[in-house]
Amino acid sequence: LTPLKLHMQGLSRLLKKGRDIDPERLMRMADTADQQIGRLNRLVEDLLDVSRISAGLLKLNAEELDLADLVRETAERNRPQLSAAGNSLRLKILGSVWGSFDHLRIEQVLANLLTNALKYAPGTPVEVSLSQENGHAVLAVADGGPGIAAGDTAKIFDRFERVGETGKSVSGLGLGLYIIRQIVEAHGGRIAVEANDPRGARFVVRIPLENSHVALNPTPCPGPSPHLDH
Repeated sequence: LTPLKLHMQGLSRLLKKGRDIDPERLMRMADTADQQIGRLNRLVEDLLDVSRISAGLLKLNAEELDLADLVRETAERNRPQLSAAGNSLRLKILGSVWGSFDHLRIEQVLANLLTNALKYAPGTPVEVSLSQENGHAVLAVADGGPGIAAGDTAKIFDRFERVGETGKSVSGLGLGLYIIRQIVEAHGGRIAVEANDPRGARFVVRIPLENSHVALNPTPCPGPSPHLDH
């Protein structure tokens, strides 16, 4: 049986026997099922994105927008998930940043970086910052986790790569940072990771504010992604 089939069977039993189950236990079971199906859905979406990228079929739907609004909304939408993992969230947005971006794909970039932080640096402060530098939008996500070894920074954006230690099993296929890199490069930008001060990792995305990219051009990859808010 596939994991999805197992969850479908579990939900089927839940629906049939729901009336005989204590309401509090029923809510816990339903919440667990919802989380597991959400994880499976994200895995499927990641695999579909990788397939589209490899085939050159993933398009950008760029529009003129204020990146500050998008970053603020996306960060707040992910705040409850971060709080559940023990992560505090701080926003540092230095004014409006207007440019041509694919709203959904940039939202995906930030959401994936925040998910990466709660996976590999649970219980630590997370800061999201946005500014303009030399004609570029600069988006950064920093955490207070164990950081990334210098020898791993070159490969962390490759497919199926997962580096860093959390002391527990981490779900996923190691595709999130790879997909992020492809989306950022499709916007004509670059992403890098550096050491955060005093500890942790800091992912920095730089995207030119004037670009005309409309499709993802996959990078060859070996192997089988001032205003202060508190």
